[in-house]
Amino acid sequence: MEQASTCLEQAQHLLSRVEAVSKHLSWRKAVDCSIQFLLVDRCSAHPIPKDQGVGLARKIGCDIALQLHATGQLNSQWVHTTDADAHLPANYFTPKLQDCSAGVYSHRYLKTDPELYQVTQIYDLRNRAYRQQLDVAGSSYGFNPTGSLLALNFSSYAQVRGFPKRAGGEDFYILNKMQKNQGVSEICSDPVELECRLSDRVPFGTGPAVSKLIASTQPEKEEIFYHPKCFEVFAKGLTLLKCTHPAEWFRTKEIPEEFKEALKNLNCESAITHLAPLYEKDELEAARKFQRYQYHLDLWFDAFLSLKTIHFLRDNYFSSISHEEWLKIQSD
Repeated sequence: MEQASTCLEQAQHLLSRVEAVSKHLSWRKAVDCSIQFLLVDRCSAHPIPKDQGVGLARKIGCDIALQLHATGQLNSQWVHTTDADAHLPANYFTPKLQDCSAGVYSHRYLKTDPELYQVTQIYDLRNRAYRQQLDVAGSSYGFNPTGSLLALNFSSYAQVRGFPKRAGGEDFYILNKMQKNQGVSEICSDPVELECRLSDRVPFGTGPAVSKLIASTQPEKEEIFYHPKCFEVFAKGLTLLKCTHPAEWFRTKEIPEEFKEALKNLNCESAITHLAPLYEKDELEAARKFQRYQYHLDLWFDAFLSLKTIHFLRDNYFSSISHEEWLKIQSD
Protein backbone atom coordinates (compact mmCIF):
# COMPACT_ATOMS: atom_id res chain seq x y z
CA MET A 1 0.00 0.00 0.00
CA GLU A 2 2.88 2.35 0.77
CA GLN A 3 4.33 1.72 -2.71
CA ALA A 4 0.95 2.41 -4.31
CA SER A 5 0.59 5.69 -2.42
CA THR A 6 4.08 6.74 -3.50
CA CYS A 7 3.26 5.90 -7.11
CA LEU A 8 0.04 7.93 -6.88
CA GLU A 9 1.92 10.94 -5.53
CA GLN A 10 4.49 10.71 -8.30
CA ALA A 11 1.78 10.42 -10.95
CA GLN A 12 -0.04 13.45 -9.57
CA HIS A 13 3.22 15.41 -9.60
CA LEU A 14 4.08 14.35 -13.15
CA LEU A 15 0.53 14.91 -14.44
CA SER A 16 0.00 18.18 -12.63
CA ARG A 17 -2.42 19.76 -15.08
CA VAL A 18 -5.96 18.70 -14.08
CA GLU A 19 -8.60 18.75 -16.83
CA ALA A 20 -11.53 17.22 -14.92
CA VAL A 21 -12.24 15.45 -11.63
CA SER A 22 -15.00 12.95 -10.78
CA LYS A 23 -14.86 11.11 -7.44
CA HIS A 24 -11.71 8.97 -7.63
CA LEU A 25 -11.07 9.68 -11.31
CA SER A 26 -9.13 12.60 -12.71
CA TRP A 27 -8.29 13.49 -16.29
CA ARG A 28 -4.80 14.95 -16.31
CA LYS A 29 -1.98 16.16 -18.52
CA ALA A 30 1.68 16.76 -17.99
CA VAL A 31 2.74 20.36 -18.50
CA ASP A 32 2.98 21.18 -22.23
CA CYS A 33 1.56 17.79 -23.17
CA SER A 34 -1.31 17.20 -25.59
CA ILE A 35 -2.00 13.64 -24.45
CA GLN A 36 -4.69 13.15 -21.82
CA PHE A 37 -4.32 10.59 -19.01
CA LEU A 38 -7.00 9.13 -16.76
CA LEU A 39 -5.74 8.66 -13.21
CA VAL A 40 -7.74 6.24 -11.05
CA ASP A 41 -7.19 6.42 -7.29
CA ARG A 42 -7.92 3.08 -5.61
CA CYS A 43 -5.18 3.15 -3.00
CA SER A 44 -6.24 5.91 -0.61
CA ALA A 45 -9.95 6.22 0.29
CA HIS A 46 -11.05 2.93 -1.33
CA PRO A 47 -8.10 0.52 -1.55
CA ILE A 48 -8.40 -2.63 -3.62
CA PRO A 49 -9.04 -5.74 -1.45
CA LYS A 50 -5.90 -7.88 -1.16
CA ASP A 51 -7.59 -11.04 -2.44
CA GLN A 52 -8.72 -9.23 -5.63
CA GLY A 53 -5.38 -7.49 -6.15
CA VAL A 54 -3.97 -7.00 -9.60
CA GLY A 55 -6.96 -8.68 -11.27
CA LEU A 56 -9.35 -6.01 -10.03
CA ALA A 57 -6.84 -3.27 -10.86
CA ARG A 58 -6.64 -4.42 -14.48
CA LYS A 59 -10.40 -4.91 -14.61
CA ILE A 60 -11.07 -1.34 -13.45
CA GLY A 61 -8.77 0.13 -16.09
CA CYS A 62 -9.99 -2.05 -18.95
CA ASP A 63 -13.67 -1.70 -17.99
CA ILE A 64 -13.32 2.09 -18.05
CA ALA A 65 -11.67 1.85 -21.49
CA LEU A 66 -14.54 -0.40 -22.65
CA GLN A 67 -17.08 2.19 -21.48
CA LEU A 68 -15.21 4.95 -23.32
CA HIS A 69 -15.18 2.78 -26.44
CA ALA A 70 -18.90 2.00 -26.12
CA THR A 71 -19.73 5.72 -25.90
CA GLY A 72 -17.65 6.55 -28.96
CA GLN A 73 -14.81 8.29 -27.13
CA LEU A 74 -12.24 5.67 -28.16
CA ASN A 75 -11.93 4.65 -31.80
CA SER A 76 -9.58 1.71 -31.31
CA GLN A 77 -11.01 -1.80 -31.09
CA TRP A 78 -8.25 -2.79 -28.66
CA VAL A 79 -7.20 -2.13 -25.08
CA HIS A 80 -3.56 -2.80 -24.12
CA THR A 81 -2.18 -3.88 -20.75
CA THR A 82 1.33 -4.15 -19.32
CA ASP A 83 3.05 -4.28 -15.96
CA ALA A 84 4.37 -1.04 -14.50
CA ASP A 85 7.99 -1.99 -15.19
CA ALA A 86 7.47 -2.37 -18.95
CA HIS A 87 9.44 -0.24 -21.43
CA LEU A 88 7.44 -0.06 -24.66
CA PRO A 89 9.11 -0.12 -28.10
CA ALA A 90 8.48 2.70 -30.58
CA ASN A 91 6.26 0.45 -32.73
CA TYR A 92 4.19 -0.83 -29.79
CA PHE A 93 0.87 0.35 -31.28
CA THR A 94 1.87 -0.28 -34.92
CA PRO A 95 0.95 -3.98 -35.42
CA LYS A 96 -2.44 -4.60 -37.00
CA LEU A 97 -4.50 -7.00 -34.93
CA GLN A 98 -7.42 -8.83 -36.46
CA ASP A 99 -9.30 -12.12 -36.45
CA CYS A 100 -8.44 -12.88 -32.82
CA SER A 101 -9.68 -12.03 -29.35
CA ALA A 102 -6.28 -11.24 -27.88
CA GLY A 103 -2.68 -10.72 -28.83
CA VAL A 104 0.40 -11.34 -26.70
CA TYR A 105 3.55 -9.23 -27.09
CA SER A 106 6.99 -10.79 -26.92
CA HIS A 107 9.37 -9.61 -24.22
CA ARG A 108 12.96 -9.53 -23.05
CA TYR A 109 14.57 -8.52 -19.78
CA LEU A 110 16.85 -5.54 -19.29
CA LYS A 111 20.33 -6.37 -18.05
CA THR A 112 20.87 -4.80 -14.66
CA ASP A 113 22.28 -6.54 -11.61
CA PRO A 114 24.09 -9.66 -12.97
CA GLU A 115 22.79 -12.04 -10.30
CA LEU A 116 19.21 -10.82 -10.59
CA TYR A 117 19.39 -10.98 -14.38
CA GLN A 118 20.69 -14.56 -14.24
CA VAL A 119 17.90 -15.93 -12.05
CA THR A 120 15.26 -13.98 -13.98
CA GLN A 121 16.52 -15.52 -17.23
CA ILE A 122 16.35 -18.99 -15.69
CA TYR A 123 12.74 -18.57 -14.63
CA ASP A 124 11.82 -16.94 -17.94
CA LEU A 125 13.31 -19.89 -19.83
CA ARG A 126 11.22 -22.21 -17.70
CA ASN A 127 8.06 -20.34 -18.76
CA ARG A 128 9.07 -20.22 -22.42
CA ALA A 129 9.78 -23.96 -22.37
CA TYR A 130 6.31 -24.66 -20.98
CA ARG A 131 4.65 -22.64 -23.76
CA GLN A 132 6.77 -24.14 -26.53
CA GLN A 133 6.22 -27.70 -25.35
CA LEU A 134 2.46 -27.17 -25.25
CA ASP A 135 2.65 -25.92 -28.84
CA VAL A 136 4.61 -28.99 -29.89
CA ALA A 137 2.09 -31.21 -28.10
CA GLY A 138 -0.70 -29.79 -30.25
CA SER A 139 -2.43 -27.73 -27.57
CA SER A 140 -4.25 -24.53 -28.53
CA TYR A 141 -3.30 -22.96 -25.20
CA GLY A 142 0.44 -22.46 -25.60
CA PHE A 143 0.64 -18.78 -24.66
CA ASN A 144 2.97 -16.98 -22.28
CA PRO A 145 1.41 -13.96 -20.50
CA THR A 146 4.63 -12.84 -18.77
CA GLY A 147 4.32 -9.17 -17.87
CA SER A 148 0.62 -9.19 -18.85
CA LEU A 149 1.75 -7.81 -22.24
CA LEU A 150 -1.67 -8.14 -23.84
CA ALA A 151 -3.85 -6.50 -26.44
CA LEU A 152 -7.52 -7.37 -25.91
CA ASN A 153 -10.33 -6.91 -28.40
CA PHE A 154 -13.09 -4.86 -26.76
CA SER A 155 -15.93 -7.04 -28.08
CA SER A 156 -14.30 -10.27 -26.91
CA TYR A 157 -13.30 -8.66 -23.63
CA ALA A 158 -16.94 -7.81 -22.94
CA GLN A 159 -18.11 -11.30 -23.93
CA VAL A 160 -15.80 -13.00 -21.42
CA ARG A 161 -16.76 -10.43 -18.72
CA GLY A 162 -13.29 -8.92 -18.46
CA PHE A 163 -10.47 -9.69 -16.09
CA PRO A 164 -11.24 -11.94 -13.12
CA LYS A 165 -10.85 -10.36 -9.68
CA ARG A 166 -7.85 -12.43 -8.63
CA ALA A 167 -4.70 -11.67 -6.66
CA GLY A 168 -2.64 -13.37 -9.36
CA GLY A 169 -2.90 -15.31 -12.62
CA GLU A 170 -5.56 -12.97 -13.99
CA ASP A 171 -3.82 -12.79 -17.38
CA PHE A 172 -3.68 -16.60 -17.63
CA TYR A 173 -7.41 -16.92 -16.94
CA ILE A 174 -8.54 -14.19 -19.33
CA LEU A 175 -6.40 -15.62 -22.14
CA ASN A 176 -7.93 -19.03 -21.45
CA LYS A 177 -11.36 -17.50 -22.12
CA MET A 178 -10.15 -15.44 -25.07
CA GLN A 179 -8.77 -18.55 -26.79
CA LYS A 180 -12.25 -20.09 -26.64
CA ASN A 181 -13.73 -16.94 -28.16
CA GLN A 182 -11.79 -16.04 -31.31
CA GLY A 183 -8.33 -17.19 -30.33
CA VAL A 184 -5.06 -15.77 -29.03
CA SER A 185 -2.23 -14.73 -31.36
CA GLU A 186 1.36 -13.65 -30.96
CA ILE A 187 1.99 -9.99 -31.85
CA CYS A 188 4.78 -9.37 -34.34
CA SER A 189 6.61 -6.32 -33.04
CA ASP A 190 9.80 -5.42 -31.25
CA PRO A 191 9.81 -7.03 -27.80
CA VAL A 192 8.66 -5.11 -24.74
CA GLU A 193 11.53 -4.68 -22.31
CA LEU A 194 10.87 -5.67 -18.70
CA GLU A 195 12.90 -4.83 -15.63
CA CYS A 196 14.38 -7.61 -13.56
CA ARG A 197 12.88 -7.18 -10.12
CA LEU A 198 11.91 -8.94 -6.92
CA SER A 199 8.29 -8.75 -5.85
CA ASP A 200 5.83 -10.07 -3.31
CA ARG A 201 2.92 -8.13 -4.81
CA VAL A 202 1.25 -11.33 -6.02
CA PRO A 203 1.15 -14.79 -4.40
CA PHE A 204 2.83 -16.49 -7.37
CA GLY A 205 4.45 -15.63 -10.68
CA THR A 206 7.75 -14.18 -11.82
CA GLY A 207 8.35 -11.80 -8.88
CA PRO A 208 7.99 -14.35 -6.05
CA ALA A 209 9.74 -17.08 -8.08
CA VAL A 210 12.74 -14.86 -8.80
CA SER A 211 12.88 -13.85 -5.12
CA LYS A 212 13.07 -17.52 -4.16
CA LEU A 213 15.72 -18.29 -6.77
CA ILE A 214 17.99 -15.41 -5.82
CA ALA A 215 17.90 -16.59 -2.21
CA SER A 216 19.42 -19.90 -3.35
CA THR A 217 23.18 -20.38 -3.36
CA GLN A 218 22.87 -22.42 -6.58
CA PRO A 219 19.82 -21.24 -8.56
CA GLU A 220 20.81 -23.35 -11.56
CA LYS A 221 20.29 -26.45 -9.40
CA GLU A 222 16.83 -25.51 -8.13
CA GLU A 223 14.24 -27.95 -9.50
CA ILE A 224 11.76 -25.60 -11.15
CA PHE A 225 11.57 -27.02 -14.70
CA TYR A 226 8.93 -29.53 -15.77
CA HIS A 227 10.51 -32.77 -16.92
CA PRO A 228 10.21 -33.13 -20.73
CA LYS A 229 8.62 -36.55 -20.23
CA CYS A 230 5.55 -34.77 -18.83
CA PHE A 231 5.02 -33.25 -22.25
CA GLU A 232 5.84 -36.46 -24.11
CA VAL A 233 3.02 -38.22 -22.26
CA PHE A 234 0.77 -35.17 -22.57
CA ALA A 235 1.33 -34.94 -26.34
CA LYS A 236 0.63 -38.62 -26.95
CA GLY A 237 -2.45 -38.55 -24.73
CA LEU A 238 -3.88 -35.39 -26.31
CA THR A 239 -3.28 -36.71 -29.83
CA LEU A 240 -5.16 -39.90 -29.04
CA LEU A 241 -8.04 -38.05 -27.33
CA LYS A 242 -8.57 -36.22 -30.61
CA CYS A 243 -9.12 -39.45 -32.55
CA THR A 244 -10.51 -41.83 -29.92
CA HIS A 245 -14.16 -42.21 -28.95
CA PRO A 246 -14.60 -40.84 -25.38
CA ALA A 247 -16.15 -44.14 -24.30
CA GLU A 248 -12.82 -45.80 -25.15
CA TRP A 249 -10.51 -43.36 -23.35
CA PHE A 250 -10.01 -45.63 -20.34
CA ARG A 251 -10.21 -48.91 -22.26
CA THR A 252 -7.79 -48.38 -25.09
CA LYS A 253 -4.19 -49.46 -24.58
CA GLU A 254 -2.97 -46.73 -26.93
CA ILE A 255 -3.36 -43.88 -24.42
CA PRO A 256 -0.52 -43.87 -21.85
CA GLU A 257 -1.49 -45.12 -18.42
CA GLU A 258 -0.03 -42.00 -16.81
CA PHE A 259 -2.31 -39.87 -18.95
CA LYS A 260 -5.34 -41.98 -18.08
CA GLU A 261 -4.64 -41.44 -14.40
CA ALA A 262 -4.37 -37.71 -15.05
CA LEU A 263 -7.76 -37.83 -16.80
CA LYS A 264 -9.31 -39.55 -13.79
CA ASN A 265 -7.93 -36.75 -11.64
CA LEU A 266 -9.85 -34.28 -13.85
CA ASN A 267 -13.19 -35.97 -13.03
CA CYS A 268 -13.96 -36.10 -16.74
CA GLU A 269 -17.17 -38.17 -16.60
CA SER A 270 -19.42 -35.25 -17.49
CA ALA A 271 -17.07 -34.25 -20.32
CA ILE A 272 -17.21 -37.80 -21.73
CA THR A 273 -21.01 -37.72 -21.57
CA HIS A 274 -21.06 -34.42 -23.45
CA LEU A 275 -18.41 -35.33 -26.04
CA ALA A 276 -19.47 -38.90 -26.86
CA PRO A 277 -22.53 -37.99 -29.03
CA LEU A 278 -20.37 -35.56 -31.01
CA TYR A 279 -17.98 -38.37 -31.96
CA GLU A 280 -20.71 -40.59 -33.43
CA LYS A 281 -20.23 -40.55 -37.17
CA ASP A 282 -22.12 -41.70 -40.24
CA GLU A 283 -20.87 -41.58 -43.81
CA LEU A 284 -22.80 -38.43 -44.72
CA GLU A 285 -21.95 -36.32 -41.69
CA ALA A 286 -18.61 -37.78 -40.64
CA ALA A 287 -16.44 -34.76 -41.40
CA ARG A 288 -18.84 -32.20 -39.96
CA LYS A 289 -19.48 -34.12 -36.74
CA PHE A 290 -15.84 -34.99 -36.19
CA GLN A 291 -14.92 -31.34 -36.58
CA ARG A 292 -17.51 -30.46 -33.91
CA TYR A 293 -16.07 -33.13 -31.62
CA GLN A 294 -12.57 -31.72 -31.88
CA TYR A 295 -13.87 -28.18 -31.34
CA HIS A 296 -15.71 -29.12 -28.13
CA LEU A 297 -12.80 -31.26 -26.93
CA ASP A 298 -10.57 -28.20 -27.28
CA LEU A 299 -13.04 -26.09 -25.31
CA TRP A 300 -13.03 -28.59 -22.48
CA PHE A 301 -9.32 -29.50 -22.39
CA ASP A 302 -8.30 -25.88 -21.94
CA ALA A 303 -5.30 -24.04 -20.47
CA PHE A 304 -6.35 -24.77 -16.89
CA LEU A 305 -6.90 -28.52 -17.42
CA SER A 306 -3.69 -28.74 -19.45
CA LEU A 307 -1.74 -27.16 -16.57
CA LYS A 308 -3.51 -29.41 -14.08
CA THR A 309 -2.58 -32.46 -16.18
CA ILE A 310 1.09 -31.43 -16.41
CA HIS A 311 1.13 -30.87 -12.64
CA PHE A 312 -0.38 -34.31 -12.04
CA LEU A 313 2.28 -35.95 -14.23
CA ARG A 314 4.98 -33.95 -12.43
CA ASP A 315 3.73 -34.78 -8.94
CA ASN A 316 3.09 -38.49 -9.57
CA TYR A 317 5.48 -39.66 -12.28
CA PHE A 318 8.15 -37.25 -13.53
CA SER A 319 9.69 -35.04 -10.87
CA SER A 320 10.78 -31.50 -11.64
CA ILE A 321 14.35 -30.95 -12.78
CA SER A 322 16.85 -28.12 -12.49
CA HIS A 323 17.95 -25.64 -15.13
CA GLU A 324 21.23 -27.53 -15.33
CA GLU A 325 19.49 -30.87 -15.90
CA TRP A 326 17.07 -29.35 -18.41
CA LEU A 327 19.93 -27.96 -20.52
CA LYS A 328 21.66 -31.36 -20.48
CA ILE A 329 18.51 -33.13 -21.68
CA GLN A 330 18.11 -30.58 -24.49
CA SER A 331 21.68 -31.13 -25.64
CA ASP A 332 21.51 -34.95 -25.64
